[in-house]
Amino acid sequence: MRSKAECAWSPDISQSQGPLYLAISDAIAGDIRDGRLRAGDRLPAHRDLALRLGVDVTTVTRAYAEARRRGLVDSCVGRGTFIRLSATVDPAPKVELPGIDMTMNRPPDIPGGLVNARLRAGIADVLAREDSADLLAYGDSAGSEVSREAGALWLKPRLGEVCPDRVVVCPGSQGALAATLSALVVPGDVVCCPSLAYPGLRMLGTQLGLDLVGLPLDADGVLPDAFEAACLRHRVKVIYCCPTLANPTAEVMPPGRRREIVAVARNYGVAIVEDDAYGLLPRHSPRPWRLWPPKSPTTSAACPRWWRRACASPIWWPRTALRRGGSVPVSGRPP
Repeated sequence: MRSKAECAWSPDISQSQGPLYLAISDAIAGDIRDGRLRAGDRLPAHRDLALRLGVDVTTVTRAYAEARRRGLVDSCVGRGTFIRLSATVDPAPKVELPGIDMTMNRPPDIPGGLVNARLRAGIADVLAREDSADLLAYGDSAGSEVSREAGALWLKPRLGEVCPDRVVVCPGSQGALAATLSALVVPGDVVCCPSLAYPGLRMLGTQLGLDLVGLPLDADGVLPDAFEAACLRHRVKVIYCCPTLANPTAEVMPPGRRREIVAVARNYGVAIVEDDAYGLLPRHSPRPWRLWPPKSPTTSAACPRWWRRACASPIWWPRTALRRGGSVPVSGRPP
């Protein structure tokens, strides 16, 4: 058995054409076959190898799990992952197509560690500030004045002039969405949403005791007739929509469909929670509902972490999405 210095193992996966986790597990098999990895050698820790390869930690975790499935490695909590003493290499390993992870919406891994490098540089810039120690102290629950001004500036291309007093800095989108719904509904209330919706909404529905009603979709988004039918059948308090690059269908609801949805909401006094997290991505994106005439309560979202005030209720918590994405079918009563 060789020393722990062998943890410097770092495969070359730059030419891989398939899933990265399979490329890493294939590299383990190849290096065992060629003698570069021997029985008892310890592989790098998940995070260390992820940093070297410029991939996500979960990619390395899946790679090691695949290598363990093939009988190439053993893992021990607290000690690491080691090449098995009886490791044998299958000359034609079974290749399994990766599943589609719909629990998170994120950009693809970028080779070369570019994302990690930029994260490190950004954190270093923050820590280099003279007031960096203030980050350890409690601050304004709505965010510092500087942060709210930055949020208003970020929102300007989408919403025009935004008063910083109407911006709230949140620690994460899930908590902000919980605050939004808590301000608009009580346990037992009915919330309409697309039949394929952000999984965090489903979790909040359970947590807050809400009755989620999934609405059928077509290529343009939620069907207005189905929304109206739900309003006639239930006392709907809120409809949640992501009309621009909806998750997971990526459709952009055209202006005509938006007008139909707003018309139904106004007729039945339903508040609209508009998730506009991707509004800045299309070159020609329809304007958010926040800019429509203020005849009904409308909440919208347009940027990570910052939430902005809509026009129709005295207390308003808009929805944003920093690390959100992925969609699951909404279970609940039919519309």
